[in-house]
Amino acid sequence: MSDKAIIVSAVALAIVVILFLVRERLSRFAFKANRDGLETEIETNLPRGDAGTAARARSIRVSNNRQEGTGHRIEVARGSVEVEGNIQAGSDQKISVGRDDERNPS
Repeated sequence: MSDKAIIVSAVALAIVVILFLVRERLSRFAFKANRDGLETEIETNLPRGDAGTAARARSIRVSNNRQEGTGHRIEVARGSVEVEGNIQAGSDQKISVGRDDERNPS
């Protein structure tokens, strides 16, 4: 294979892997390649113009985690955090949630 074919194959594989990882958030993705260059278009499922939705998009959700055994920790330092559906079995399990300014005082 030529060097260009290897590079193009690597880039295409990377794009496919990234799209697979974020597939739930995408509603549309377009990718065009020609001699003039690359052209992409990405559209997400997040609604526009809603202040409540924007705040929720900035929030962190800690959900459906399973901590089994001993000594597992989840620590989140953000202003808006949702914690739900976590399972903690064993001993010394901890989920710490707080605002960034509360957890790291200056």
